[in-house]
Amino acid sequence: MFLGLALLGFTLVVGLAALWLGISFAVRPAENRLAMLRPLSLAVILASASAMVSGLAMSFARAADAATASTTTPPGLLMAGLAESMVPGAVGFALLAVAWLFVGVGMRRQP
Repeated sequence: MFLGLALLGFTLVVGLAALWLGISFAVRPAENRLAMLRPLSLAVILASASAMVSGLAMSFARAADAATASTTTPPGLLMAGLAESMVPGAVGFALLAVAWLFVGVGMRRQP
C-alpha cells in the first residue's frame, strides 16, 4: 500500500513539474525550457510505468493471498486491484498531454 502511494506521489510531483515547465514555455518560449522538458517527460513516462507495474504486482499478490485463504478468489478483488493500478498511468499521461499542449502553444508563439 505504501509503495503504491509513494510511486503515485512521485509520478504526481514529476508530472506537475513537467506541467509547470510546459506552462512556462507557453508564456516565454525558450530552447532551454524545451530541452529540460524532454527528459522530464521521459521521467514521467517511466515513473508512471513503474507505478503501474508495481500496482499490478501488488494486485496479483493480494489475489494470490486471498486464493490461499479460501477455495476461490473473488473476481471483484482482482478487478479492483487492476483498476487501482491504472491510476498512476492515467495521472502521469494526462499531465504530460496537457504539458505538451502548452508546448504547442509556445511553439506557435515563437518568432
